[in-house]
Amino acid sequence: MQQEIRQSVKFHYFALLVAFSLIGCLFLTVTENNEEQKLKKRRIIYILDKDNSEEYDFGGNLTQRLPKALIIGAKKCGTAALIEFINIHPRIRISHTEIHFFDNNETYVRGYGWYRSQLPLSKPNQITIEKSPKYFVSKPAPLRIHEMNSTIKLILIVRDPVQRAISDYVHIRFAHHAHDSDLPPFESLAIDNATGKVNTEWAPIKVGMYAQNLQRWLKVFPREQILVVSGEILIEDPLMVVEQVEDFLGLEPLITKEHFFFNEERGFMCSKNFQMTRNKCMHEAKGREHPDVDQKVLAKLKEFYKPFNEEFYKMAGINFGWK
Repeated sequence: MQQEIRQSVKFHYFALLVAFSLIGCLFLTVTENNEEQKLKKRRIIYILDKDNSEEYDFGGNLTQRLPKALIIGAKKCGTAALIEFINIHPRIRISHTEIHFFDNNETYVRGYGWYRSQLPLSKPNQITIEKSPKYFVSKPAPLRIHEMNSTIKLILIVRDPVQRAISDYVHIRFAHHAHDSDLPPFESLAIDNATGKVNTEWAPIKVGMYAQNLQRWLKVFPREQILVVSGEILIEDPLMVVEQVEDFLGLEPLITKEHFFFNEERGFMCSKNFQMTRNKCMHEAKGREHPDVDQKVLAKLKEFYKPFNEEFYKMAGINFGWK
């Protein structure tokens, strides 16, 4: 009887071992399949997200990383064109949307984990870049960015503040008003009718006071961490500006004049990727025609911006020659 009991116990023990072994194999198989599915998904996302369809190692090194560089502004100065042009470089990964993490309290409180989740996949040798032009005029943005990464590279693109203000006005008119008549003329918004002075409370005027805005950034970051480039030159010779960015970011100069072409229909420069198989032009909203602005108003604005421009030239170490 005891012998039968011992044999029964041994049998059940052996059966349990076999069962646990099968469960373990099944778990490992499911886990491996899940990991494979995740890897496949990441490969698909990466391929769809990257214009440059080169061969990459899609292993564990491919992940979402916080940016090593930011295009902080200024609005209506060519930020969208600049980020698309530098995206030609295989070592640059860009965010195709403006995340507004550092200038928006509602997004900032979500934390770095949320911010990282909004950024593209990249490899360790690639530089992730995000663009949000409102960072330049945001009061909390410089300190918040510094807290995330005190050595981050910052890129600022600027243009003639008078033309920038008019472009900003055109953007507002088309973006937020169904008809041109819904928005007052540029002149009545730029100039205070009661005093006859420039309306410094109007956002399109304030953005162009570059010296005041840059001063806030220079209190937090050293000048060598901020690259200032010309929006006018970007329009005429994008390669010159792109080469400045490559050098600033410590990248090998891989982008050439062959990556750019003038689009006769659109009236401005467009780009090609490294395989020269895909063209990239700005959205049709870019390059809208400016309204004819009263010459007296233009003269008053130029005079108003003159001291701000001179101070900005000194701070940037560049004379942009705006007249």
